[in-house]
Amino acid sequence: MSRPVVKICGVTSEAEIEHLAACRVDFFGMVVDVPSPWAVTPSRARELTARSRQRVRPTLVTGPHSVEVLVRLIDETNVTAIQLGPLSSPDHVGQLRNLFPRSDLTIIQEISYRRCAFWKEEHLDAYLAAGADLILLDKLKASARGDATGQATIPVGELEAFRARHPRVPVLGAGGISAANVQSLLTASGAIGIDVCSSVRRDGVIQAARIETLVRQLEASPPPAPSARSTLRAFLQERPPGSVIAYLTIGDPPGTFLSAANQALAGGALTLELGFPFSAAREGAILRASHQRALEAGVDTPEALRLFNSIAEQHPGTPLIAVLQWPAIHSTDDFHAILDRLAESGAAAVLPVGMPLWQLPQFAAQVENRGLQSVVTCPPSMSPKLRQIAFQCASGCIYVPRGRVTGGSAEFANVADFCRRVATETDTPMIVGVGVRTPQDVAEICRTPAKAAAVGTALVDHLAHGGSAEEFVRRLVAGTEDTNM
Repeated sequence: MSRPVVKICGVTSEAEIEHLAACRVDFFGMVVDVPSPWAVTPSRARELTARSRQRVRPTLVTGPHSVEVLVRLIDETNVTAIQLGPLSSPDHVGQLRNLFPRSDLTIIQEISYRRCAFWKEEHLDAYLAAGADLILLDKLKASARGDATGQATIPVGELEAFRARHPRVPVLGAGGISAANVQSLLTASGAIGIDVCSSVRRDGVIQAARIETLVRQLEASPPPAPSARSTLRAFLQERPPGSVIAYLTIGDPPGTFLSAANQALAGGALTLELGFPFSAAREGAILRASHQRALEAGVDTPEALRLFNSIAEQHPGTPLIAVLQWPAIHSTDDFHAILDRLAESGAAAVLPVGMPLWQLPQFAAQVENRGLQSVVTCPPSMSPKLRQIAFQCASGCIYVPRGRVTGGSAEFANVADFCRRVATETDTPMIVGVGVRTPQDVAEICRTPAKAAAVGTALVDHLAHGGSAEEFVRRLVAGTEDTNM
């Protein structure tokens, strides 16, 4: 079972980082340029970042600075995440996101609960649209000196009401969280994780034993409500046409798959399609060989789920698409089990390859019951009646193939007119794939109403010959930039 995200704030020493790494904490916060008992200088934060070796993601926690100052602090501390206080505006988030892709910087935006209200809640959608990955809900309480300190918990009823108003927002809960109350607060808020500071300390120092106790409680907790995760549909709808989605077979290239996945995102991929290896994959020769390499390297379904979860934990704001071959799952029990595991492993959507259309409604219902979304293939040759079935089942997005694969080659169709017609029939976002190899292919797709071009075979082949995923994706993304100029 995937454990909720854990962030520990106020780290000041190398020993504390070792405690966090041993307990598999996801983020650690370093307070810089803010009055705090645990404040550190930018140079000290950089030393701690280096010590973490990315086993725990270093997070800059700082005050209401200009974007120029924030960028300077990010560069000085070398962090891969930043927590912005409630005084930050959506414009701050947007400017940072334009400078740093999601693969390089996770943005956590704080919304404070005080005086029986969530301050700036009305800007929540604007923060997310601007590029925030996570929303931190914290309770502020005035100290004797009159400044703000995160103490005490947000009332359970207020958390439940917030969740009802914003069921799909990726939330981190904070403020007075401890091993004693974490289960009830997670259940009330539907949060995907927690941010803790005081309760894991003794005499001001983070204690390994207290972190371990907290983690045990989290692992005993029921998983957070799936609806609290970012959805693929909303993620795509927020973006203008002109992005690249990268496909990789899980476990290929053997030994460097995780690095390749991170590189693809670093190169500018909007998200990833991650294919589960299958011995009889219904793909062209290059992708079949990719499945075979992964299987020969020992990547069975449990290992593929572990690797999938690893990527999801590193990129909590990225809605990953699980690609399942059909009929790779032979029994109903196995089918339900893998959907349960995908929901626990951080998937946002599922794309079944080769599934007969008549099975889609039942499949889509089972997927949505777990808080996931369906990606449905809709070729230009599909009749209007069958398109309506596809539209009804496609809760995440529609995948439009540019052609059909025949013996490893592709017969391409001009999909521009089809995409324009589909855009008048449904508001479900579209992505277009098959035969995407060059920036010119991406530019052609960007001129349609489709939100993204999906690249698979060309990227997998490039990696099989020792190429760089980041370089390849970055070159394709240049095609979208040329189109949008």
